[in-house]
Amino acid sequence: MIIEVEDRFYKVAKAFSQVLGGLQRAAARGEAVHAVEEMAWSGLIETGRQMIAAYIEQQEEDLPRPEVIEQEGKQLHRLPERRTRSYVSALNLIAVGSSA
Repeated sequence: MIIEVEDRFYKVAKAFSQVLGGLQRAAARGEAVHAVEEMAWSGLIETGRQMIAAYIEQQEEDLPRPEVIEQEGKQLHRLPERRTRSYVSALNLIAVGSSA
């Protein structure tokens, strides 16, 4: 599991490094600022999406989930199987497993 977590976050670091590399190449070529801005924002948005996806995956693996939850004095039981929900963030659509 540790390797999987490190792999997810390594992919994020690699994506960020690619954005920085693109900015350095654009600076060396003297590209127009509007093109560089578009490239930077699209790269950072993709990096952010990968960060959120890695965070959600880690939370799904690490969180202990009790079988019974109490809310307002009532016992609520979990569904027998996990179901997938879509989480819509500002960055993109991400599928999230849920035991709600």
